[in-house]
Amino acid sequence: MTHPTHSAGAHRSRRRAHLLVLLGLLATTAALWAWTWNAGVLPSGLAGDARTIPTAALPATATSRAVSEPLVIPALSFQLREAETGATARLRGIVLASGSPCAAAAVVVSAIGSDALPVKSGRSWRLRSDAGGRFAVLDGPIGGFVRVEAAAPGFVRARRDVAIPAAGDADVILLELEMLPEPFARVHGTVVGPDGVPAARARVALGAATTATDRDGRFALQCAEADPEADLVVVASGAEPLVRADFGATLAPGADRSVHLVLEGPGGSISGTVLDGAGAPLKNWKVALDGHDPAGAAIGRAPARTDARGAFTIVDVGRGTYALRAWSGRREGIRVQGIDAGTSGVELRVP
Repeated sequence: MTHPTHSAGAHRSRRRAHLLVLLGLLATTAALWAWTWNAGVLPSGLAGDARTIPTAALPATATSRAVSEPLVIPALSFQLREAETGATARLRGIVLASGSPCAAAAVVVSAIGSDALPVKSGRSWRLRSDAGGRFAVLDGPIGGFVRVEAAAPGFVRARRDVAIPAAGDADVILLELEMLPEPFARVHGTVVGPDGVPAARARVALGAATTATDRDGRFALQCAEADPEADLVVVASGAEPLVRADFGATLAPGADRSVHLVLEGPGGSISGTVLDGAGAPLKNWKVALDGHDPAGAAIGRAPARTDARGAFTIVDVGRGTYALRAWSGRREGIRVQGIDAGTSGVELRVP
């Protein structure tokens, strides 16, 4: 009969042997991965990124070398990508501004479909033209269509849709930037409140040109064309809207006007209720100033809506007399005239 002690010892010896074999397999696998990376051999369809690999995963030769001198080995971090067949197409182009090479122009190349619509899963490239206005995409698509856009300060954005050949390089793409048209006139200046403090985020409008003041109350407007009936309007929360009627008539071609605008306060409002013929409140009805409203045109005033009590309030109303209009969908509305700014308790009864 075999002695129990001898049997247990033999069992432990077999376990140690199995463990040594397993450790050997793991070490061989790690060494093989490290060799394939250093040799530039990667599995098909994978791309590697450089990171830091633990020393324990290196082959024995690399480990002994790391003791005597620093050794940096890139890690094996992979990302799936589509398999590429054939040579990669090269996109080349030149950006011109007023006939001369445009340096440092922003160039965007993006994939589009045959219908000239952007491809949701398509790639895009963002580039800068060099001193000669040149740009290039070395890893562009093979076949298909791309949209190439170029932009530079002071110029109109240029765009071209280009078909990419299935083989060889695409033709040189030429993008010509045209200068922005010279504005008819410029108006700039500062806006301050009644207390002389700069009015930040005040809205300023002159005809179709609109902007907002910065934190120091400064603004600048460029008028694309002459409009002698354009009002200069400034609207700031809590202040009386400022309106300089027919300000456009004071501007000559090429004018550069500087103005200092002082707001008055507080701003006016009009409030009231919308009721039906029996005196019941009408909820969610729209109420707006009907007719001349320079401040509303400057800020793009949206109609007020009545609440559950039929109440509404319109703020930032400049001095003057207004007409009110109330309506809801297809229901017949009502219009009331002769409402002064600052009036409250207006009652609009809908028949």
